[in-house]
Amino acid sequence: MQEDHQADTPLPAPRTVHAVHPSKLLPNVTVEVCTSEIVEQRIDRHHAPRPFLKELLRVDLPDEEGGLAVTRKSLPPEEVAARGGYEGVVLFIHGYAQNRYTWHTRARSLPNFVASLGYDTYNVDLRGQGRSRREFGAPMPHHPDEYIERDIPAVVSAAIWMSGCARVVLVGHSMGGAVSYAVAPRLHEAGVLAGVATIAAVFGFGTNHFVRQLCRVGSNFARTEPPGDLSIPLHLLSKRFIAPFLGLLDHPASSALPFHGWYPGTVEDDVLRQNLEDGLDQVTLGVTLALSEWAIEGYFHAHDGRDYVEAFQAVRDVPVLILAGAQDVLLTPRDAEQAVRFSRSHDVTWRLFTEEHGGHGWGHLDIILGTDAPRFVWPELETWLHRIETRWHEDRKETYSPVNTE
Repeated sequence: MQEDHQADTPLPAPRTVHAVHPSKLLPNVTVEVCTSEIVEQRIDRHHAPRPFLKELLRVDLPDEEGGLAVTRKSLPPEEVAARGGYEGVVLFIHGYAQNRYTWHTRARSLPNFVASLGYDTYNVDLRGQGRSRREFGAPMPHHPDEYIERDIPAVVSAAIWMSGCARVVLVGHSMGGAVSYAVAPRLHEAGVLAGVATIAAVFGFGTNHFVRQLCRVGSNFARTEPPGDLSIPLHLLSKRFIAPFLGLLDHPASSALPFHGWYPGTVEDDVLRQNLEDGLDQVTLGVTLALSEWAIEGYFHAHDGRDYVEAFQAVRDVPVLILAGAQDVLLTPRDAEQAVRFSRSHDVTWRLFTEEHGGHGWGHLDIILGTDAPRFVWPELETWLHRIETRWHEDRKETYSPVNTE
């Protein structure tokens, strides 16, 4: 099965734009549209391919070398025009040691699903990950602060200019959920946040005893102040030590393992292999040790001690959707549910997926890419997006334009 099939629709040549946001809370960024094409792709393996506009964007990092790779996906321009514009903008944020393939595989793609609903979607490779590292020279991160304070604001600034919409929804998985919670106050203050949706996301962390012990070791090691940009090649370890034993890891008996990334038997072999081979990425020691400290100290915070949880509690009028799997051992339901208890938003939706949904357990990765995710999980996101659609329709009247384009 081929992932992309280019259609014959002519599109503009690659171009560069300079997006300047009226609010000083978001950075001015340079965006290069590196490729722009109509492709035929699937939403799910059981669906026929359909056309999407796919663009590869390079979002330059202000005052830093290199840029972020962002895959933009939407309906073809003529369909968007017929619908009267986009329903809204959705930014997907992957988790620890992952990249854009958290969300998208050849057989199943959540960004394609959301784009098919009329949204303008953006799937980012955070700094040090995926094409941001390999093709655009983005720096390696020393701490998750750099995702929160630099990467996401830059991509949001680019997305609101590219789409012409005034606000974005953040959708974060695992560590990407913590990044979403942490950056929400800044985006809210800038007036560009429509909602926050998290899937198997870090809020509390470390109630799994095995994971907590690993984090305790990491937290103690962090006190020695090792080099934060030291890279851990998890993608190479995966190909050598995980992918060859995929059959054993997917056996029902392996559900007892304290570090399983999915509930056995819930994700097809080809989807798992693509995620492990393409989606598991390298990660820095600094980010790893920061997560360890978060787990042991019981809350996520900036390197300088600023409390991200306290700041998130000030965001009261932004809808929040929290989805979790009952059998997730990496990020337990107890960890994820803390976002419900600590949030002060007037609109919080909590969904826990159990054996009542499909007759099987739900883990950390399968809640996005599992065989039954399109049947049970994705519709929850669709319903929630539809419910706040009125706000986006009002926001369409507000558009941001760059100072100049080249």
